[in-house]
Amino acid sequence: MRFVNRCLIGTAMLFMASPAGVVRATPLNLVLPQFPDVLAQFVDVTYDAGSGAFTANGPALQVSVAPGTTFNILGGTLNVAITTDGTTTSGTGGDDLTIVGGLDVNNDGVADASGTLLTGEIAKFGASTSGPGVFEFVFDVTGGLLTDQAPIFTQSQAGMILGADGNSTFTGSFASNFSNLTNGVAGTGTGSADVAPVPEPGTLLLLGSGLFGLVGLGRRGRRKLGIVAGLAIAVAGFGLTRPASATLLGSPLAFPMLSFDNGGTTTFDSTTGLLNVTASPIAIRLGAAQTPVFVVPDPSAGEGVIINVGLDGSGNLIGGPPGPDLTVIGSIDVNGDGTPEATGLLLTGEASGFGFQDNGATDLYDFTFNVSGGALAGLLGPSVAVSMQSERSTFAGNFGTNFQGGAKGTLGNVPEPGTLLLLGSGLAGLAGLGWRRNRE
Repeated sequence: MRFVNRCLIGTAMLFMASPAGVVRATPLNLVLPQFPDVLAQFVDVTYDAGSGAFTANGPALQVSVAPGTTFNILGGTLNVAITTDGTTTSGTGGDDLTIVGGLDVNNDGVADASGTLLTGEIAKFGASTSGPGVFEFVFDVTGGLLTDQAPIFTQSQAGMILGADGNSTFTGSFASNFSNLTNGVAGTGTGSADVAPVPEPGTLLLLGSGLFGLVGLGRRGRRKLGIVAGLAIAVAGFGLTRPASATLLGSPLAFPMLSFDNGGTTTFDSTTGLLNVTASPIAIRLGAAQTPVFVVPDPSAGEGVIINVGLDGSGNLIGGPPGPDLTVIGSIDVNGDGTPEATGLLLTGEASGFGFQDNGATDLYDFTFNVSGGALAGLLGPSVAVSMQSERSTFAGNFGTNFQGGAKGTLGNVPEPGTLLLLGSGLAGLAGLGWRRNRE
């Protein structure tokens, strides 16, 4: 019934006139399979209303092909370039989507195949009706290693869900410029994007051939890959959504920033009032000019980004269970010498704020925390914020019922009021931790 209601409300929205001078896109409300998936984070998003140029670019970090089977992308980048006015969209003459990098099938720091991983031409574009912005794309796949040498993108189209996150100036309108950059500095973007095949109607996405292709890339005697070749993915579709309920905190994020993956989960128990987020940390970025450094499991404690907070029936923060409300665990080797500079408990914090936006199939949440401990506490400062997207979400703006969804996003320092983002602060903070800076 909830799905039917959303469709009826969404259909009615299509016939509502936008306010004068405001050009808004229609949400696609994409629901993509969780696997396979290419994840890009720290993504810059910019839009020029005069030319209609929309761009998104940032580090492509990982390819996930099955539960527990994820491969790093070395030196990866994701680039999107289209022209749109919010209602009409076209390509720019070349590849509208390009993902390049080295595919590290064994996750040993050596690329097993390098080059263009995926290319595509824009077919559809949509956006949320309010900020900070969820931008959705459907591309006709045109090539790349992930379509031939390691064919896990076997469908004719790929979908992309891009959340601009906390620093975005998007308000839902394409009548004016917007971006998620800090002071216009390239590399300061806070966006998170993932790209996955769009399932063909009435079919299951069979990944067997692609998984065997990846095994072939990694057969160099270094590690045996535990991959289930016959993995099948349930098909998800498209829908329409009702207007978003916007009560986000909108807290800005500053460096250092830490990203977490699209394989995470968000669950809410209406009986206990507990909201839980469990995800894996992917990478930390110290500044705009710095290459993201992968976070790996700590041998004794594993890895994770864990959030546990208590909410009342209106979604107001009321505390949480005993222990830290935020916990980040993992290991970081900044200079790549095999000796981690930070390991184990990286960060803990106590929740000080929570916000949400009911946004259809991809809902938004943000948090603020007072830092209470961990190896990165001195680097990140007294408070941090988290901007997060939850794909495949069943949240309907109601905290009186259970809901669940995915979790991907970014954690960053909260800049002091009235100050500018100091891009070198992350590097300066490393000295306090005793991190060696002999890596370029």
